[in-house]
Amino acid sequence: MLENLKKLRLEHAVLLLAIPTVSALLLIAEKESVAFMIGDRVVLFPVITSAFWVLIMTLTLLLFILPIAVIEYR
Repeated sequence: MLENLKKLRLEHAVLLLAIPTVSALLLIAEKESVAFMIGDRVVLFPVITSAFWVLIMTLTLLLFILPIAVIEYR
């Protein structure tokens, strides 16, 4: 019974981390651009929205919380 509970918590951790990752990638796909004049050329630079910070937080969760869940599962 205890092993099933540990496995369930690990699966929930993976699902909880996958949802913000997918949403961040979708937000980044909708990024906007800003035009700047450099000399006589117009250069487009992508605007990094809050999706960038969502992705950074998700990667932090993946790097710190998921290994703890894996160690706890073992």
